[in-house]
Amino acid sequence: MKKWMNCKLPRGWKIVRNLAAALLLAALALLLWGWPAWMADGAYRRLETKLLLAPSQTVLTNRAADGSFTAYLSQGEDWIAVGRVTSVRYGGLPFPKAEPCINHLLPKEDIVVAALPGPGEGGTLTVAVWGAPEEAVSGTMELDLIDVDGGVWTAPARETFTAQAVREDSGWFFFQFFPHEDHPGRESCAIDALWGWDARMVYGFVGEHPYRLTLADAREAEVLARSGTLPPNQGLIGR
Repeated sequence: MKKWMNCKLPRGWKIVRNLAAALLLAALALLLWGWPAWMADGAYRRLETKLLLAPSQTVLTNRAADGSFTAYLSQGEDWIAVGRVTSVRYGGLPFPKAEPCINHLLPKEDIVVAALPGPGEGGTLTVAVWGAPEEAVSGTMELDLIDVDGGVWTAPARETFTAQAVREDSGWFFFQFFPHEDHPGRESCAIDALWGWDARMVYGFVGEHPYRLTLADAREAEVLARSGTLPPNQGLIGR
């Protein structure tokens, strides 16, 4: 036994051993680092390709602080897509699996309003607007979150949020809604409840909630006023 343990491995086997050790260390490093962003990005791109949504441009990305999911806003020549990649752990796999879903696939016609299904910095809720009149440079949006499921925490039956935005060079408006902090007792803000429970499912999305949008020109004169609801979930997973 001692003689076998002291025997020298052939050069080829040493290379295989060292490579295996390097791969193991890399795997451990990834686990300690967290779910790599490139896994989510690659999964979303593959889903776009499968759905014939290529070439595409990523307009905005929201990554959850705990790495559990990443939300995407992308566009092509005549379409806009909003989706998410969720980190899901399956038994027997050393890494989480990236599960992609496109929640909304919308034509670039008229005005498009859609919410990203994942929190922005500070736990914000992002609503993107495309197709505004050329003279529109700023805007205000009110959003009502209704009957959001807070799980073990209660959330208001209806909570209204307000945000302002300016037109980006790309033509997009991004309205960032911040969670309210003045909730009593065990009541949770509807935005916090959304990210903490209601939208955490694998193919989760924000929901069909009503909004009111007002856009103004450089002189602060109103150029557009519109109300509507956020689009329904299409749940495109490419299967």
